[in-house]
Amino acid sequence: MTSHALASCFFCRRSKRRCDKNLPTCQLCIKKGLKCSYPYRRGQRAASPPCGVHGSESGDDSNLAHVEPVVSQSNNASQFQPVSSTSSFAVNAAISFIAPDLFREARLEIPRLGLSIPDEVLLHLGDSQQVLETASKFFQMTWMPIVSRKRHLAAVLNPLSPSRRPTVLLNLCMKLCCLPVNDDEGRKRLSLYRSIKKFYSEVESTEDLCVQVLQAAIFIAVFEIGDAIYPAAYLTVGGCARYGVAMGLDKINKTRLGGDHNRTASWMEIEEKRRVWWAILNLDRSVTSYTIFLFLVIPIRENCNARLYITQQIDAS
Repeated sequence: MTSHALASCFFCRRSKRRCDKNLPTCQLCIKKGLKCSYPYRRGQRAASPPCGVHGSESGDDSNLAHVEPVVSQSNNASQFQPVSSTSSFAVNAAISFIAPDLFREARLEIPRLGLSIPDEVLLHLGDSQQVLETASKFFQMTWMPIVSRKRHLAAVLNPLSPSRRPTVLLNLCMKLCCLPVNDDEGRKRLSLYRSIKKFYSEVESTEDLCVQVLQAAIFIAVFEIGDAIYPAAYLTVGGCARYGVAMGLDKINKTRLGGDHNRTASWMEIEEKRRVWWAILNLDRSVTSYTIFLFLVIPIRENCNARLYITQQIDAS
């Protein structure tokens, strides 16, 4: 049974927010990535000083106040220590992947780490006008229509929402696909490609499963296939397939409707995810057709009867 403190934590008090008083840390501090501290005695207005630092009180009662927090249940809750946001992300992400039913029943959430975007990535990305120009140029192309123009531009052009790392990664991959092939003997494209591969590894390990990261991986695979970067292309396509299966895209036409377990997905979101899965199927068959020693990651029977029913020019591409 989860233990609760008798009083709200200091952060919830200062921000005048409702605190759930969970131990060792409340949900709001987990979401904010903050260290959650509870008062050890009534009337305490600030967190206790670290061990070895003497406060205004002395004696055994003062020392005991630094060790035993006031809790409503006596099940050794004082042995727990507040966990960092990184640890909370790793634990909650693991529970969500390994035991999704338990994750939903416990009403857990995967906190955002709030990591900054590396300077090298920002240098390649450019300002907002350059990002918009890259997106406009990308959507003029007709191949690999797996990104929703409306959804992507809404995320890019929203001034009230800070740029998320998956969106930035997707923007970089779209820019990579738009660069001329023979520009500067390929040095500019190769430099951007290496930066993207490094940034992709960081985003994949610090973000929850999302379609933007998978779309970026698909464009990375397309670049590697086009520039004959092997075996990286084969490995990237295999990673895309497993990422898509982890998101449930292989069952999107069977048992799922494209959304998570807490909401219903829109028609546009479902269509976008179906196109993403079809892109993975095509790349898997393409990258394994060159030699008999490479095998398909996705069986041929998978989605063999499914079709892209939407063939008209719609806003889903």
